[in-house]
Amino acid sequence: EFLTFGGYPAVVIESQIEEKNYLLKDLYHSYLKKDVVDAGVQDQMKFYKLLTLLAHQTGSLLNVNELSNTLGLSNTAVNNYIDILIKSLHISIVSPFSNNIRKELTKMPKIYFSDLGFRNTILNSFNPIENRIDKGAILENFIYKALINNYEKDMVKYWRTADGDEVDFVVDSIHSQFAIEAKYNYKQFNPKK
Repeated sequence: EFLTFGGYPAVVIESQIEEKNYLLKDLYHSYLKKDVVDAGVQDQMKFYKLLTLLAHQTGSLLNVNELSNTLGLSNTAVNNYIDILIKSLHISIVSPFSNNIRKELTKMPKIYFSDLGFRNTILNSFNPIENRIDKGAILENFIYKALINNYEKDMVKYWRTADGDEVDFVVDSIHSQFAIEAKYNYKQFNPKK
C-alpha cells in the first residue's frame, strides 16, 4: 500500500481507497499549485509536463538537454523548474559515485520522488504494485527513501560505467560503504553486470 499511496499521514491512516486517491489529488493540487505560484513559474503548462516526464523517469538519469528539447524550453528554464521541485521537497537528485569529485559534479544525476503517492498521483496510476509496469522504478524509489532515512542524502549515490553497467545505490559514509541493486524480481539480477 505504501508503494502505491505513499506516506502522507492523512493518506496512511485513511482506510478507504477512494478517499486515499481524493486526499492525494487534493495534496497534489494544493501544495504544487502554491509552490508554482510562490516560485513565479512563467510557463505553468510546461512545468507540469516536466513534472510528468520526471515521474515517468523515476530512478533514471536526469538529462536536462533531452528534457529541454522535448519541452521546447531552455536548459536554464528546465534547471530552474527542477530546482523549484527540489527546494519544495517534491523530488531529490542522486549524484554518481566517483573518487574524482569533478566527475561526480559533471555526470548526470538520477531523480527520485519524496513521496510515492505524490508521484503516482502525477501519473494518475494507483494500481497495485504487482500489476504495474513501473514496479522496478517504484521499488528503487522506495529503497532510496529508506536509505535517506538512515544516511545523509549526500552519502547516497549511484555508480555507472561508461558501458552502462550500473549499481543503483552506493552508500559511502564514515561508518560503512556498501552497494545495493534494486530489483523487483530477483531473477533479473545479474551479478556480472
